[in-house]
Amino acid sequence: MGGQNEFCSTDSDNSPKWSILNALAWKLTPNWRFLHSHGGQEQLFGYKRAWITYNRVRIVSSAGYNYIPSELLGCVVFNEVGGDPPSIKRNVVLPVRQHLPFQRSPMQTSEGAIKIQLRVALSAIGLESMKLDHQQQDELTTCLETDVFNIEVVAKLLYKLIIFDYPNIDTMYLTDEQFVVAGSRYNRGTARPLSEFIQSLNDSPGQADRVYTSYGRAMLRHRDEVEKILKW
Repeated sequence: MGGQNEFCSTDSDNSPKWSILNALAWKLTPNWRFLHSHGGQEQLFGYKRAWITYNRVRIVSSAGYNYIPSELLGCVVFNEVGGDPPSIKRNVVLPVRQHLPFQRSPMQTSEGAIKIQLRVALSAIGLESMKLDHQQQDELTTCLETDVFNIEVVAKLLYKLIIFDYPNIDTMYLTDEQFVVAGSRYNRGTARPLSEFIQSLNDSPGQADRVYTSYGRAMLRHRDEVEKILKW
């Protein structure tokens, strides 16, 4: 059943969730073809493609509304969906952090199919100064499990991350460098200066700092495929 809470309407159809069984097949049997024509790893990539296909109109619409390239948003989606099941974060990780001592803040829990920390999601929608109690944290989690809200929050964040480093550019048209940096910021935040990301991007394979842009470079590798899905 859908409904309304403090942060969103949850009356929206959602794509099928990545389940614990899906995750076990991916993690434990990546190459066992009896589970899937190409094993668990291809099952994961198939899920990513299907999720983008299911939400194609929403991704393109939200990207346009927030004035970012649809393929940037789509590539973050490709990186994030699947993998760790959202149900684990919601039903195990978040309650543990809410109720047990000596844990990370619950607001550092990543929620939604397109995984994003609660504190980051709150900042993306302009409520960074708001202090959430446990019920409000649960409500925000419910919203992030709603595809349309999840997509919109990530799009808003990506716009902010682009202008954080490149305040004077046309955010609809990114160079490869800007594309990689924006994606890497999604994964690593805004603590490091732009110069470290640029250095990482230019480092040779095997150098330690190259990891700072690994997320964005993975996005770049999948960009052509994501673009085809979004334009299909």
